[in-house]
Amino acid sequence: MTRDLRHGPILIAGGGIGGLATALALARRGIASHVLESRPAFAVEGAGIQIGPNGTRILTELGIEEALSPHVARPGSIRVLDGETTRTIVDLPLGPWIAARHGSPYWVAHRSDLHRALLTNAEASPLITITLNAEAYKVDRTGNGVAVEMRSSGSAHTTPALSGAEGCGFIAADGLWSDTRSTLFNAEPPRFDDRSAARAIVSTYDAPPDLRAETTFVWLAPGAHVVHYPVRGGREIAVVVITTATEANRDWSQSVTAAWVLDRTRTFNPLLKRLLEAAEGWRRWSLH
Repeated sequence: MTRDLRHGPILIAGGGIGGLATALALARRGIASHVLESRPAFAVEGAGIQIGPNGTRILTELGIEEALSPHVARPGSIRVLDGETTRTIVDLPLGPWIAARHGSPYWVAHRSDLHRALLTNAEASPLITITLNAEAYKVDRTGNGVAVEMRSSGSAHTTPALSGAEGCGFIAADGLWSDTRSTLFNAEPPRFDDRSAARAIVSTYDAPPDLRAETTFVWLAPGAHVVHYPVRGGREIAVVVITTATEANRDWSQSVTAAWVLDRTRTFNPLLKRLLEAAEGWRRWSLH
């Protein structure tokens, strides 16, 4: 949904990783943007993110490598193991090999570190405006572009709490439960995949020594698998447990107990269980 770029900035719904990266990419081409973030403040949340060569190449082009580099880890391999016996199924090389093969490295990072690096660069750009507590909920075409009506986060009123914004085009980057996507394209809601994931962070010093390596570990077992890798420059380990589930939940950060996680990984080996037992602050979300 675009018109002449002379008629205002590109409006972007969502100030997450996708929205901020889009704004920075537009700024590199001299195009102004206005990011509309529904939350009143950016929260420190999420877990680890694996970023392959295509992603790291783009992040480098966006100019955030210097800010992000101290916080990433660079695993030497992806090691896939039998979760019950610890037998290695395959060890895929990463590190210098993948950087040489694809022209850019493989990184793992905490989501909040990646978001902070993007946000810092976006706030420093004169071509990017960020408005918080501005939920885009209605998009209309105008003679010169688009008009977006906004409301404060959590408002149940049909009349927007904010007057709105106008621009030459609109990009919806407001996540899985995007209101604007369904408005623009009459899209069906996301379908539950009968699985849920739980995430947590473990201090590297609390992890079993055999699991402190700069490696992305993938443990497989019937009905569940576990992925973990170093983040924050190797000081912490991000852990994700994926299991089958029967009920969906829209909450991205539903608190669950360690007992909930350990019950669903009870067939896994003792070494991995020690890592899971060391984790705190488990948060669960449904996969769609």
